[in-house]
Amino acid sequence: MKIRNIVTALLIICCISSVILYSRAAQPTTSKEMILKTIKNADSPQLIRELISHMKESLEKDTDHFPELIAEVDSFTTTVSDPATQAVLHSMLAQMYKNYYQSQGWIINQRTSIEGYIPDDLREWSANLFQAKIREELALSLQPEKVLQETPADRFQEIMEPGKDSPELRPTLYDFLAYRAIMIQPSPSVYEQLIQFRKTQPEKKALLLAELDYLEYAQEDRKKYELQLDSLLQVYAGQDYSVEIILRKLENLSAKKWRSENQDSIQSVQYALAKETISRFPDYDRIGIIRNWLQGMEAPSLNIQTENTVYPGDPLKIRLTYNNVENIQVSVYESLKTAESILLDQSNNTSKKTNTYGKQVVRQTYTLNAPNTYTPVDTILSIPMTQPGIYECVVTAGSGEIKLSTLFSVSRLSALHRDTPLGIREILVTDLKTGKPQENAEVIYYKWTQRQLQREGSVKTDRNGLASLPLHTDYYNYKAILPGDTAMLFTPVSGSWAISEDVIEDKKPSY
Repeated sequence: MKIRNIVTALLIICCISSVILYSRAAQPTTSKEMILKTIKNADSPQLIRELISHMKESLEKDTDHFPELIAEVDSFTTTVSDPATQAVLHSMLAQMYKNYYQSQGWIINQRTSIEGYIPDDLREWSANLFQAKIREELALSLQPEKVLQETPADRFQEIMEPGKDSPELRPTLYDFLAYRAIMIQPSPSVYEQLIQFRKTQPEKKALLLAELDYLEYAQEDRKKYELQLDSLLQVYAGQDYSVEIILRKLENLSAKKWRSENQDSIQSVQYALAKETISRFPDYDRIGIIRNWLQGMEAPSLNIQTENTVYPGDPLKIRLTYNNVENIQVSVYESLKTAESILLDQSNNTSKKTNTYGKQVVRQTYTLNAPNTYTPVDTILSIPMTQPGIYECVVTAGSGEIKLSTLFSVSRLSALHRDTPLGIREILVTDLKTGKPQENAEVIYYKWTQRQLQREGSVKTDRNGLASLPLHTDYYNYKAILPGDTAMLFTPVSGSWAISEDVIEDKKPSY
């Protein structure tokens, strides 16, 4: 199965339909005699099919045989008299060379460039030889131009990708092979030749798509690109396929928006452009992309952020970012969780689905203001909190379509640590608001043992608010408590080796 997947990937990259490959999987092995017979009968599509099947079967037997397969395809190509088939084979060869080069690039790119001769075994080639060979095969894949431009692409529909290579987008074999050349090795000259040919043909949508692809490929400045799109829009404004220009404009505006200080104004331009385009061309086959874009802009959304710790008597500040939400309900509950269970959930990346809401202490409904249905708005709500404890804040939008929750504690304690050169870990406990050291606070510390939280002990702070722990490599979590204030959440700290005092004798640790 692994080899089969590798084979499929290789051949799909060479523009071979996996449907064809696997539809022939149960058929008898294709021999070289069958391929040569097909060549003699001048059945070009059949030749491609037989050659693909032969490559598939050979690679299934030996994936290291790829260079020999390239040589076989090269040899077959020289025996084909039909120029259209030969051009397709040259395109396949270019992709095969590129695929082999990419798969072995980490070895090939270390070789010194070979100049003046070409080794018979491409396993010995340097990067410059592969690059030159790919260019050569691509040039041959677009010759003779007149024959390819007069050959309908659907003659080789068996090797084309449905949708992407439809006759509307790739009317002729020249279009198909030119886009393949661009995919394999992008080149301004191929784009220019393709556009020049398209200008002589009646299918103007295909011309527009080529022009759009070239503009995107060649763009160096977004402002210039925007002006070029506007120029194209003036030319094709009355055509339903001008929707393709609008799609590029919307994408360009999105990229511009994230680099701009005027995001709201750019979003307004996008919204108006999308609405107008849907109104003008409601039946265009790809107008659904813009409808989805518009729905995404107007989709109700809500995001909340709160502090981890709130000082008793201070408000809980809920930072809201919302879009197209008219009202919300904010509820605050005493949580049934403990600091220990919260730490376990965080460390194990789990969250129990059981209801952890205790008594409801706050329930308020807010009406939200917004300038429109597509611009995100930021605001802050303040809810007074007085009693120490662990709480859960739940914000619900509308009729419950969006429901978010966050957990916080109300405590007047704050703690931080430092490691000293003497091998001591000092914990400083202070008042969260004033910074005053807290004497006789109990510092409880835990360590992890087989994914379980194990209490190691506790120490009391001195009159300077300091408590000392042994410094070693265990992973600690600690919290401080005082009578009537036990809601502080855990602070994690990784263990470290004590630094010898004679190494940094005069360096005083600081918080």
